[in-house]
Amino acid sequence: DEGLKNEAASCFKRALSFSPRNLCVASKCGSSLYAAGRLGDAEVVFRGAAQQLSAALAVTAEEISNDDLSTSYGRALVNLGLCLEAQGKLNEACEVYKEV
Repeated sequence: DEGLKNEAASCFKRALSFSPRNLCVASKCGSSLYAAGRLGDAEVVFRGAAQQLSAALAVTAEEISNDDLSTSYGRALVNLGLCLEAQGKLNEACEVYKEV
């Protein structure tokens, strides 16, 4: 149901506004925005998550292993690539997929 998808997307977007560095919330927010057809918003969220993970890989946090960060970064890039594809931004999606 489209109404529920939009409601979920709004809830996750609100949660992300309270905890912008929470990558789990960002992933769920981006996915819910994507499911609701709000591809531009989803792209922004997925791109932000990928940038955060890229920065975290550069300066590894002690509480998270590099393997966990690498896996999460790969997932964030795939999500971003799918979102770009859905918007017809195929060249940009290809460039993102090359980073996986």
